[in-house]
Amino acid sequence: MTALGFFVLMILFLGGVALCMKLGRHAVASRRIYLSPEQGFTQGAVYGLSTGMIIFMLLLALAVQAVKDSFFLLCVTLPLLSGLFGGLGGVWAAGEGVRGSWGKKAVRKAPQYFGAGSKRDFNWYLQQESAVAARSIDEICSWLQACTYEIDPKQFHTPDYWQHPIEFERTRRGDCEDHALWAWRKLIELGHTAEFMVGKTYLRNPSGDYHAWVVFTRKDRYYLLEAAYKQAQMMAPLEEVQQLYAPDYSVDHQLQTYSYAAVRKPVNL
Repeated sequence: MTALGFFVLMILFLGGVALCMKLGRHAVASRRIYLSPEQGFTQGAVYGLSTGMIIFMLLLALAVQAVKDSFFLLCVTLPLLSGLFGGLGGVWAAGEGVRGSWGKKAVRKAPQYFGAGSKRDFNWYLQQESAVAARSIDEICSWLQACTYEIDPKQFHTPDYWQHPIEFERTRRGDCEDHALWAWRKLIELGHTAEFMVGKTYLRNPSGDYHAWVVFTRKDRYYLLEAAYKQAQMMAPLEEVQQLYAPDYSVDHQLQTYSYAAVRKPVNL
């Protein structure tokens, strides 16, 4: 092989590997679901490897003599590197999905941005005396698990109704935001930094469901509390589950509201 031929072959080789990384990243990002780095690598690697094989076949057709001289390089190295860089592209996209969806900015947002049933300022949910003495996070979870999940059309005959936490204590039934608002209030009463959040969850539906949950800190670590979850563990370290959630808006323990980078549009305005 001449020096020029080898140079051209290397350009095609490196360009093919870079293309595989880009395609691996695009394959994960275009799905618009939130994947772990491991899942991103697997999906990106599949696209990278398949693309690498196609590039190899093109090189085989366009440069038969060059392939003969560099058979091992093209047959083994190109597909393997294509799969590797495709996987790295998938990891890149998975990381961008998590970082992008959880980037927030402190802004003033009217309660209506949080949902059609959100009609009161959030300090309203902290008023009136609670009849439930929850002295720990475990007691908060135990009380919530004894409540019944009920959708608003069935319970209140309206598409969306947000109960005051004291009303929720009386009814012991409600949907995700009723559970989450009560948990948010109780965590604040225990002295935790806590945020009530609304947005999409991909926990059960790959296309996402609109949902409400709580994020709080304990011993300088962030946790996500699935307040309406009735099975097993209701809370988990945020870094383990955040790829399954895409927040739109939140309000913290100081009543500061936030808008997230993944905001799609105001809800039912």
